[in-house]
Amino acid sequence: MKKLIIAIALLNLCFTCSEPKTDEQVQKEDESTEIGLSKTEQLVEITEPVKEEVVASKLLFKASGTEPGWYAEFYNNKIKLVVDYGKDSLLINDNFEAIIKPETFAYSKAESSNGSKYALAISVLNKACIAPGSGDKCDKTVEIKLNNQTYKGCGSIVK
Repeated sequence: MKKLIIAIALLNLCFTCSEPKTDEQVQKEDESTEIGLSKTEQLVEITEPVKEEVVASKLLFKASGTEPGWYAEFYNNKIKLVVDYGKDSLLINDNFEAIIKPETFAYSKAESSNGSKYALAISVLNKACIAPGSGDKCDKTVEIKLNNQTYKGCGSIVK
């Protein structure tokens, strides 16, 4: 049995060995090899995160009102609206840069997501307004309609 195992091992060794390559064969292989990224470089290239341009939020306009109490913060890239004394809120990512222009601002959007539906309409008029709760003089009159509820108040550009 030992002789049989040794014989098989010798035969295996004989068939797996090959003649050494000549310098000419090595040179031909080198010339035909394409230069490419190593496996590590390919991995790094694939796993590097995609750099997205992040737009910083800048507060442009604030508005508020009473009965029922509400407030809205308009940023360049979103609006944060809190209504019914904080019982409900809404955050919408969109461009609101036009709110600081002297013209009347109007915005509307209806959307359904995650089982929630809403219809929003915003109107900002260039009409001076006295804030009911604080008595502050504001630059603009604001009306927001969220679903079937209307919220009236005043707002000013943030400086």
